[in-house]
Amino acid sequence: MQVKNSVKKNVQINFVEENKEFWKRISDKIQDKMLFDNMLSKLVIVHVDEERVVFLAGSRITETTIKYINNFFKDDIEEALRAVFKQPKAYEIILNSSQIKNVKSETKLTNNNKEEKENTLENNYKNTIEKNKTFDNYVESVFNTDAIRIGKNIIENLQEANEFSPVFIFSKSGLGKTHLLHAIGNKLIEQNINVIYVNSNSFTNDVSRLLQENNQTKIKALKDMFYNADVLMFDDFQSFSIGNKKSTLQFVFNILDARLNKKMTIICSDKPISLLKNSFDDRLISRLSAGLSIEIKKPDKNDLDKILDFLTGVYGMPSENWENEAKDYITRNFSSSIRHMLGAIKKMSFYKSKITKTTNSKYTYLMVSKILGGLLHNKQNITPETIIEFVSKYYKISKKEIMGGGRRKEVVLARHIAIYIIREELKLPLEKIGSHFNNRDHSTITSAIAKIQKECYEPDKNTKNVIAAISHDIYNRK
Repeated sequence: MQVKNSVKKNVQINFVEENKEFWKRISDKIQDKMLFDNMLSKLVIVHVDEERVVFLAGSRITETTIKYINNFFKDDIEEALRAVFKQPKAYEIILNSSQIKNVKSETKLTNNNKEEKENTLENNYKNTIEKNKTFDNYVESVFNTDAIRIGKNIIENLQEANEFSPVFIFSKSGLGKTHLLHAIGNKLIEQNINVIYVNSNSFTNDVSRLLQENNQTKIKALKDMFYNADVLMFDDFQSFSIGNKKSTLQFVFNILDARLNKKMTIICSDKPISLLKNSFDDRLISRLSAGLSIEIKKPDKNDLDKILDFLTGVYGMPSENWENEAKDYITRNFSSSIRHMLGAIKKMSFYKSKITKTTNSKYTYLMVSKILGGLLHNKQNITPETIIEFVSKYYKISKKEIMGGGRRKEVVLARHIAIYIIREELKLPLEKIGSHFNNRDHSTITSAIAKIQKECYEPDKNTKNVIAAISHDIYNRK
């Protein structure tokens, strides 16, 4: 996508690279091509300051559309912006290019009224708890009861709960770990408790840079901040194992060691501690194991029904207006994660006004399956051959070369990307993946996956964006 196609004429755009990265990241989150093309692809970054990003909307976007975007995609946009700018930022959407001048004037006036201050690393970790992620919009059921119980125990009696520190919460991706961290954080902040939320990617970049600079004053200041926080939260902890130097992992170990049984540390991971043993040294595993480990389990049918009823209520489509067959269609086909189900509900909400007119707000099986069928078709019909085909198109390298034994650098990269996406999307056994690539063995496939995983978290690499772009094309193929 080119910037000039998404913005009104006579507007100078100075954030070309930021826009490209934003679109790639948001398209990876919004897998529905219709919603992305008609709404989110029309947003163009035209101004950035210390606290916010301003988007100019495309010519077909209205105030009503902006309200819809803010209601249903605020979290996705803010997460994408955090990834692009490496720190949390609020955002604003404007309709008229003449407003850009007013925005810049407001920013200048605000900055002139502030004391000049050094942009220290510590500032990046202030106000990182997202206010919109609370217990009020977090569904509770049997699958996550234990995690919620320990969270509320921490909130109600932090001093006693410290004996369980570190609290290690694990589950497969998309089951609400991040939301739970922020919900706990919001409740603690209401009690004036100092909470720091750490995203593993931002933390790794910051610490690696500091250690390379070897500025002991800054290193000590950052350590003290993490040591002294009343509650410290690490998200996506498993990512620390990918491509990090021993010095960075030692930094993490020192933090955990200093806080052990004294101050609350909450850690979330896609993997249990037992599966992290091959990725971290024994000392770090020992510190993780010294606390309380809690699993958010895979939701069963009753859990999924409760989640669906909760989400339809949140998005103004009450459960009583749904046919049982329509509900079953969603819980049967969009149950891999809460995030997956949420995507289906957001698409249904887009058609809410039309459904109100045509079926008197009744969500029938025929209506729901018709609206969601295309999204489901594309997900269900992905095969290794599909993925190899789209990698081939992206890199302009033949499928035969990708599946063969060629060692040219660009061919090897394309092959590794294809192997990684097949593993991530289809969860095939390593031997099965190898059979699609000239019968490569288990260790070769493992090595390829590990290499791409590492590159995904290297700031100077574009690997993560490439995977997002290819995945988006796969899900939105005709």
